Amino acid sequence: MKKIFPLLILTFSILFKVAGKEYFVSTQGNDLYTGTIDNPFKSLQKAIDLIQPGDTIFLRGGTYNEPATITINYGNNGTESAK
Repeated sequence: MKKIFPLLILTFSILFKVAGKEYFVSTQGNDLYTGTIDNPFKSLQKAIDLIQPGDTIFLRGGTYNEPATITINYGNNGTESAK
């Protein structure tokens, strides 16, 4: 049992890392917030600046007044199955 416990901890830590983060954006948010569902960002660009492969951005309803250009770096643009 003592040998299995560290292996279980390692397995669960890898699973949580692979899952990716979720960022939330709301017209009522603030870019100084953490981007969680309860503390969403205000701008889509803030979330885009932080995403890594495997992460997801959720936009809450509303009208977003973003700058004319939003930059999504290669590799942070979704997958073939996400079309």
